[in-house]
Amino acid sequence: MKTSFRRQANRQRLLPVGLELMRRVGQTLRFVAPRAAVAVVLVLLIAAGYSQGWTGFADYLDPQGNLHPAKMLWDWIALLIVPIVLGLGAFWFNRSERETKEAIASDQLQEEALQNYLDRMAELLLAEGLRASDEGSEVREVARARTLTVLRRLDRPRKEILLNFLYESELIQATAGDGDTATISLRGADLSGIQLHGAYMSGINLGEADLNGADLSGTELHRADLSGTNLSGADLSGATLREARLVKANLNKADLSRADLAGADLSGADLRDATLIEADASEACLAGADLSDARLNRADLHQCNLFEADLGDAKLIQADLREADLHEANLHRADLRGGADLRQANLKGTNLHEARLNKANLAGANLRGANLRQAQLAEADLNGADLGWADLRQADLSNAAMGEADLSEANLAGAVLRRADLRVQITPEQLAQARLSEGTEQHRLS
Repeated sequence: MKTSFRRQANRQRLLPVGLELMRRVGQTLRFVAPRAAVAVVLVLLIAAGYSQGWTGFADYLDPQGNLHPAKMLWDWIALLIVPIVLGLGAFWFNRSERETKEAIASDQLQEEALQNYLDRMAELLLAEGLRASDEGSEVREVARARTLTVLRRLDRPRKEILLNFLYESELIQATAGDGDTATISLRGADLSGIQLHGAYMSGINLGEADLNGADLSGTELHRADLSGTNLSGADLSGATLREARLVKANLNKADLSRADLAGADLSGADLRDATLIEADASEACLAGADLSDARLNRADLHQCNLFEADLGDAKLIQADLREADLHEANLHRADLRGGADLRQANLKGTNLHEARLNKANLAGANLRGANLRQAQLAEADLNGADLGWADLRQADLSNAAMGEADLSEANLAGAVLRRADLRVQITPEQLAQARLSEGTEQHRLS
């Protein structure tokens, strides 16, 4: 019984595929067959013409006894070039005309679909009380189904019209009294490539929608919900995302340069290879976010939560990381040169292996148990920093300022301390392992 039912189900699934294949084969045959038949008849006529003297195709003598050679390839080309050109021209014209008609028909269908959608939504708003309906109600489900269906049929400009209609109708904003959910959920909606440059969309709920490659530059998205949204390759430069929710959002290769992300929640977000140059992410939450290979030069990350974030190979030149929480984050080979500000930052247990921290300001930072093996800390300011139990093997601390720093139980094997200011509590064993040179200050040695 089960096997019979499964076979019947498989046949039902395969039937539409087979019918579509047969339809396409039929269309191809209808197009090719007449043209192939004409070509075959033409070849047969030419071949027959060479066997008949009166056709003039083969060699023949005229009444005056003059020999006329058979028609050669170039003779046929000269003879057929004009009709061939005319035929190709007619084919191109017909094809162009057909494509134009199809484009016009498609445009008309899309316009009708959009107009029908707007009319039906107006009915749901006025007659069915859509805006005041309860979560999970039938009217909401109907509205969502209609919205997602029509979005798949519309081109980009009409998608923008539809989205603006929904926003102006207050149907896609989070409602505080409704569990922070929108009247119409756009989860899974196809909005890829949409252009909303400079639009006002504060509080919009686009959670889990597809905005791949969208232009949202300069857009006002204050407190917007973009959790789980696909924003890969999107342009969000100069956008206002203050206090927005972007939890687990896909921002791979997105442009967030000069964007306002202050107080935004980007925990678990994918920001690989993203651009956040001069972005303001102060007090934002980026805990567990993937920022590997991201560009954060001159970004404001003051008091930002980067707990367990992945910043491997990221560029943070001149970034402001004052009081940021980078506890157990990965900054392997990260570039923090040029005076990156990490004063009072929490870098406890952080992986800074081979990180470039030349001239970085780490005064008062917590680097307890951090992995600074082979890190470049030349001319860095480590005054008052906690480096207890830190791994500084083969690190370059030349010309570093380390006044009042705590190096208790730190591993300095092979570390370069040329001209470093070592007015710190440091054991003779640690010094024996490190590489010193003339000019190194060693005050207050225990």
